Parts: sequence; C-alpha cells; structure tokens
Amino acid sequence: MVFIQSTFSVLFIIFFLFFSKIEKDYLYFFEILFLILNIFFLSNLIFIVNDFFFSFILFEGISLSIYILSMISLSSLKTAEAGLKYFLYGVFVSIFLLISILGLYYLYGTVIISKIILFQEQDFFNNFIFNMYINKYIYFISIFFFFCCLLFKIGIVPFHL
Repeated sequence: MVFIQSTFSVLFIIFFLFFSKIEKDYLYFFEILFLILNIFFLSNLIFIVNDFFFSFILFEGISLSIYILSMISLSSLKTAEAGLKYFLYGVFVSIFLLISILGLYYLYGTVIISKIILFQEQDFFNNFIFNMYINKYIYFISIFFFFCCLLFKIGIVPFHL
C-alpha cells in the first residue's frame, strides 16, 4: 500500500516538474528528479527494514539527498549558508544517533529490532542485566537520543530548522 502511494506521489512530482515553467533554477532538472526518486525509494525501504544500523544508513541516504536539494540553487549566499548549516546539524545529530544505537547494542547484544522487542516481551527489566543501576540509565538515554535524533531527521516541530 505504501509503495502504491509513493509511486503515485513520484508520478505527480514528475508531472509537476515536467509541465512547470523551466527557468534557470530548474537547470538541473534530471538531477532534481534523481534526488527526489532517491528520497522516495529510500523512504519505502525504511518501512521494511528490521535493523537499527540499516535504518541509520537509509536515513543518512535520505538526508544526503535533502542536503543536496537544499543547496542545488546556489543563486544566493544565504542558500549556501543555510544548506551548510543544515548539513552540519545533520552530522551532529548523526553522531548522537550512532551513540544511541551503540548503547542499545551494548545492552541487548544486537541491533535487530525484532530481537530487541523479544527481549522486552520476556520481561527484560527484571533480568539480571537490568538490575545493575547504570544499565537503566544507558537504556533510557539511548532511547531518548534515538527518538530525538529520529525526530530531527524527519523534521518534526521541536527539532526542525
């Protein structure tokens, strides 16, 4: 279902780009089209992935395409400055996203989402690993960083630019 909706969205964007007025800003028509198709393809893969590290790679691929799209019109200095700031913020958030995935790997020994959910269903909080005081903090800090970084990558309100 998601693939069908994404396909119609891509066709709409192609139709819009094709029949819009091609000005000097649309000099890079095929590059823009490739980057938009890349974003939609990687967005479809995010819904079927079962690994935190692979989802990180997909989010970085989407972010790289968005960074390029934000700086493709270098008609002004402010556009280049905003794109560079967005890129630097993205790098900073990516570091924290990797740290949170590393924390989850430290606690569970895996980055596969279904195995982590299986550990949670087996009452992992009362297990011997979680009886240590510091591991509770590592778990909550990792989950907090992961969702904050995810919200920044998606562009949700408290973390958008």
